[in-house]
Amino acid sequence: MLFRPKTTSLWDCTLIHDGKQFHLFYLGSSQLGHATSDDLVDWQEHDSIDLGGPAGTWNEEGAYLTGDVIFHDDLWHLYAGAPSAKHPSAYGLYTSPDLFDWTAYPNNPVLSAAEPHYFCKNDPDNKMLTAWRDPAIYKMDDGRYHALLCARRGPVTGNDTNAVIAHSCSDDLVHWEHHAPLAHVGDRVLFAEVPGWIEFNGRHYCYFLDLGWGGTRIHNNMQGDDLSGIYYIWSEQFEGPYQWPESPLLIGMRNNYMGPWAGRIRVHKQQALFYHHNAGNNSAFALPKEVIERAPGDLALRYLPFLDQLITKNHTDLEKQHKLRQHDLGTWQLKNEGLCGKALAMGSSAFIKDQVNNFMLEVSITIHKGAAAGIVIRAQDEEIDNAFAAKTDLGLVICLDHERQQIAIRELNHVPMHGWGSLWLQARGFSPRPHMEQASPFTIKHQQTYFLRILARDEFVEVYIDDFWILSATTTLMDAGRVECMVERSEACFADLQLNELPGL
Repeated sequence: MLFRPKTTSLWDCTLIHDGKQFHLFYLGSSQLGHATSDDLVDWQEHDSIDLGGPAGTWNEEGAYLTGDVIFHDDLWHLYAGAPSAKHPSAYGLYTSPDLFDWTAYPNNPVLSAAEPHYFCKNDPDNKMLTAWRDPAIYKMDDGRYHALLCARRGPVTGNDTNAVIAHSCSDDLVHWEHHAPLAHVGDRVLFAEVPGWIEFNGRHYCYFLDLGWGGTRIHNNMQGDDLSGIYYIWSEQFEGPYQWPESPLLIGMRNNYMGPWAGRIRVHKQQALFYHHNAGNNSAFALPKEVIERAPGDLALRYLPFLDQLITKNHTDLEKQHKLRQHDLGTWQLKNEGLCGKALAMGSSAFIKDQVNNFMLEVSITIHKGAAAGIVIRAQDEEIDNAFAAKTDLGLVICLDHERQQIAIRELNHVPMHGWGSLWLQARGFSPRPHMEQASPFTIKHQQTYFLRILARDEFVEVYIDDFWILSATTTLMDAGRVECMVERSEACFADLQLNELPGL
């Protein structure tokens, strides 16, 4: 949502600060991409870094597995990994005085899986299955460097994927000794990819990435079904034992979509900065967020105002500019508490802004009674391709659903007189339904006001409640469209509406 390179693709990222500016290293095609920024918003691309080796060497296929960068003995040390069909994954070391010119360590690779702690037999049919990759390196209070890696303690079986967060130590970043895994998570995930660690108030948190692989998937009544993204576990001690919290998804998407991906945490100016990329057909570096500990074993992500400096136009007092839909049976009135809509038997909506696509919208919503209320964005005319040649509106609906006690983002059609939902043509099977839907369980109370923040930039959408991250989505609805306030079998009021337009990526 902040940066998309023009010269290569972008996948897993490593973010560091050299004391003057931020450096972003990212997997891009077969090379390592590199960009710099003073503020995490405006980025300058630099030449990609080619870490591949000649035929017959450990990195002959390129060193394109996720790594890390750390400063030691007046040099920056970069770890880059190479998968191979001939041998298990291994990591080589490269050093640089300035983060631009890199020199390979002469005796690479320096960090490879080894028994007895870690499975190191290669599967020639699936070179990623050994899972030795994605080191995150920290200098701890003992003065030593500690690396956490995605790994296995044995082969994948029907009873245990043997996925673990590996733990290795070094005094010089060259010679490593393996220790027992920090945590075993093979009963719930296939991989513990891109692991990391953070400490809050003496409690230790490990986080990692995975998605659902067939029946290896996570459902959670507190967060939704088929969760995919960054999970976390926690312990009172760095060495464990670690336990799963009640709601283990730090950020991600439901229905097994790859959205927020490969996140890590850097402490910058005493702030725990969580960064990640948004996966998709055209991935981008996402909006960083602040990680906080709300209670022991409970982490959350809080909005940070990096997008503010990109605002091109500000629109306020949108309540006063509302327009009613033709044939809409609801009632909308301006009151002291804002723009209030009422339709207790169906849906109803009012236009508040026309033809915007990239923006940040802020609004306070109070549902006084009934089922649901929310905001529709990028609403646009759509002709249904069927024998009836019907026309309708298609939009992205962000809904605070009291009836289902959840917050949802859905691509929906507008039904004249009845509101946003499904057409009878779709119910009869004459027309396909819009496919995108993300929902998260959330306690919503009548008469309570919720501050909703919606970020929409190109295909990426993020939703915050009271400035805590709730949902992410990737949508094909990227064209400019209308913004609407909507109620669904409810009475609700919308106050302090503000829309800030943003440029596209």
